[in-house]
Amino acid sequence: MKNCKYCGKLFIPKTYNQVFCSAECKVSAKAKYNTDTRAQKRSEEWAKHEKTRKCLVCGEEFELQRQYRFKKYCSRTCSKRAERIYGNKREADLEYHNQERFGGNKYKVLERDNYTCQQCGNISQLVVHHIDESGQDEKPNNDMSNLITLCRSCHIRIHQIVPWNKKHISKEDIIKALEGREVKEVAELLGITRKTLLLKRKEYGIDLRR
Repeated sequence: MKNCKYCGKLFIPKTYNQVFCSAECKVSAKAKYNTDTRAQKRSEEWAKHEKTRKCLVCGEEFELQRQYRFKKYCSRTCSKRAERIYGNKREADLEYHNQERFGGNKYKVLERDNYTCQQCGNISQLVVHHIDESGQDEKPNNDMSNLITLCRSCHIRIHQIVPWNKKHISKEDIIKALEGREVKEVAELLGITRKTLLLKRKEYGIDLRR
């Protein structure tokens, strides 16, 4: 006779190494073991986990709770602002972008401008713009006075950004670029695809075989 390892009930084992009185006790014991093991593992992880974190939007430090240990923002307000600013991009990418492109001032500018486009008042799809348009330079001017919050629509209007397949390229631009070059080289020079160049050729009636 043996006592069941799970329920404690006396039973006659069918084999010398049987420790559970039934299949149900065996399954229940395994489930309990897995649950206890996971709980212990989570406790150990929480003991090593950071207990405070800096909010990705406002920079304020806040306390983490065990059930919300992966929380990135200090409040629902900052969470909603985060969705408006950069969607679901990775935290590492955002911080790298902030340091490389804006000298660490991106979120300071957004907070200064109250998370609002300074041209139209929009509060969604926000970006930070370099007033002197040095953002693409090797060493952009990242002074706070040179940075301003805009929505994507206003930002596009300022830079007059045109999709690659809708660029206005004149007949003269194509003829000038054709001098001593292959079709592929001309397309790369004009910043369009080979297919777009061929469509432009048809539109302007240009012979590319030169």
